[in-house]
Amino acid sequence: MLSGIESYFGSSWGTYVNTLDQLVNLTPAADPPAYDANQLFNIAFQQISGLGVASISGTVLDATSDSPLAGVVVNDVRANLQSTPTATTDATGAFLLTQLSAGVQNLSVVGYLITAGSPVVLATNADASGVVIRATKAGQINGGVIAATNGSALSNAQVYCAGSETNHNIAVMTTTNGSYQFPTLSADTYTLSFSANGFAGTTITNITVALGQIRSNVNVSLTAGATISGTVSNEADAAPLAGATVFLQDQITAAIFAGFTDTNGTYSVGNLPSATYTIACSLFGYVSQSMSAVQVAPSELSGNNTFSLSAGGNVAGTVTNVSIGGSVADAGLVLSDSIGDQFYATTDTNGVFTFTNVPAAAYTLLYLPTNALPAQLTLEVEAGETLSGIILQVHVGATITGTVVDPATQMPLANVAVIAITPDGDMLETQSDANGNYSFTLLAATGTYQVSVMGDPENSAVNVNVLQLAGVISAPALDVNPSASITGVLQDTYGHPIQGSVILYEDGQLITTSQCDTNGRYGFLILQPGQFDLQGIANSASFEAVGINVNVGDNLAQDIVAGSSTVTLPISTPDASPVGTAVNLYQYTSNGVIYCCTATAGASSNATFSGLVTGKYRVSTATSDNYGALQDVSIDGPTNVSPLVLTQVFSLNGVVTSVGAQPVNGATVLLTDSNRSLNYFGQSGNDGSYSIADIQTGAYTLAVV
Repeated sequence: MLSGIESYFGSSWGTYVNTLDQLVNLTPAADPPAYDANQLFNIAFQQISGLGVASISGTVLDATSDSPLAGVVVNDVRANLQSTPTATTDATGAFLLTQLSAGVQNLSVVGYLITAGSPVVLATNADASGVVIRATKAGQINGGVIAATNGSALSNAQVYCAGSETNHNIAVMTTTNGSYQFPTLSADTYTLSFSANGFAGTTITNITVALGQIRSNVNVSLTAGATISGTVSNEADAAPLAGATVFLQDQITAAIFAGFTDTNGTYSVGNLPSATYTIACSLFGYVSQSMSAVQVAPSELSGNNTFSLSAGGNVAGTVTNVSIGGSVADAGLVLSDSIGDQFYATTDTNGVFTFTNVPAAAYTLLYLPTNALPAQLTLEVEAGETLSGIILQVHVGATITGTVVDPATQMPLANVAVIAITPDGDMLETQSDANGNYSFTLLAATGTYQVSVMGDPENSAVNVNVLQLAGVISAPALDVNPSASITGVLQDTYGHPIQGSVILYEDGQLITTSQCDTNGRYGFLILQPGQFDLQGIANSASFEAVGINVNVGDNLAQDIVAGSSTVTLPISTPDASPVGTAVNLYQYTSNGVIYCCTATAGASSNATFSGLVTGKYRVSTATSDNYGALQDVSIDGPTNVSPLVLTQVFSLNGVVTSVGAQPVNGATVLLTDSNRSLNYFGQSGNDGSYSIADIQTGAYTLAVV
């Protein structure tokens, strides 16, 4: 052990004793010290533990030219921060760092980025020599911080530098003359944040620094900070509330500041920029409150911003699946009051949910699963009350499945429209797939369902009895005796097959739809003879409706060919380029308006559609900056041009509720013009809210169905 301290206290016993004597005099004690030799030795060893006994010598070279770097400062910071030696290179770039402890030595060169030679690992009592450090001139940022009112330098202001790509983040304090410097920066784009006690902070962004570049005079002047203060109390007894969190948000920049109430319920948030703020106050067990439009100027104090918090109510319970048993995990729940305020919760793995700190009110607890029936409860929450043990029961809904077959061959029939009349008299509709299978899911009522093929209820109907809202019920096969068939190919202008769909209409009523296969083929089984219309739909063309008369026993072939006309829509808008804007084209047909296709405005601000039949169309579009158009276009020849003028568009938002003020989900909201033509529509969500965008200026009639 003596050899470990010899370099500090000498090799002779007398020198060592003298050192111990000095150490005793430095040892604080309430009474005169009384140490024996072993105690003194232990004190001495503890004093010198960790002190450096080794050195690092070497050379600093320019990483590009390999020439020595003279007069640069080399620093060493141990990983445990026990020592911070420094040295300056001579004319040959040589340096010597002494009094180093064993361990990892992180070397740095002021103003340079080290590319090789650091860190250096020192063993106990072992020097490292011949170390070659190669470094590249770093970037620098320097400047000053002053007070805006009188221009005086601000010392001890903090400047924080953050690199966007390198994540090189470092903070420094300004000197007595208000100056600061970041001498060793990587090439990057930096953000500087400035703050000082009593002043509003500020930020400078997008400061680009290259290696070897010095960005000088990046100066700021800080304005005196404003202060917002107030008190928070209990609404019930006016007692002060400690520990409440108060957030302030700038209504323009969205910058956020925060504070807490003390034992007297008071808060004070200082160093604020001049701005208008929204203040929000929250405390566990209480209903949060907020106030807006609190405006402060430099050095101004805005006091008496008080909050009186009411005790919040809590709702806790479980979501259970009564159809198949067990709880429902990860169920997203919504708690809504009559004025549209909503709170959200999700059940845990055990189906347990909790709503905390909700205001006293009447609520509807709603769960809208995608694979089960909607479930809801009505609750009344009092201030400070906890409603526990709430059970929200979920039914998965019943399912009816079956197959449509040809009774003569027992072969499955695809694309057959199947309907089910519910016990409540509602009609559900689906279609058989390629294997003749169909299904009705999420059935919400028990009782007898009458399932049949659309257009042939007398011959194909079967009754299916649903006893519980769970499980799958297999219905008897629906025997269909088609009296005729229609098949064909959907084709483009040049007779090539294209994918799309064909709609079958009878007397203007949609009967069913056939999806074309990869070869453009479609097909319909006709149960009863009659006069039908075939309407092709594809995202690259439009089609004339084809009338076809079907008699018993007919197996008709009818190809449907796209038109050959083209329309170009030059688009003009007052304030922005429409390039890249999507333009939608709708076709007026004898069976209503149907969607045709979409084109994108090119570099010339034109949108072009081809493969169209002659007739009347409707065009709609909207840009990202709230300009749009909804206008009719006539195509009456091979080549057509119709200018499209964009005007400012608006959005319409609202809530659909029942007579009892409960939100209505799935309602369709229609906007029609003076000609009673449908212009816009939207659908309400779980909370009854709807939004219709891109509406042009005009008078409309609003209807809900």
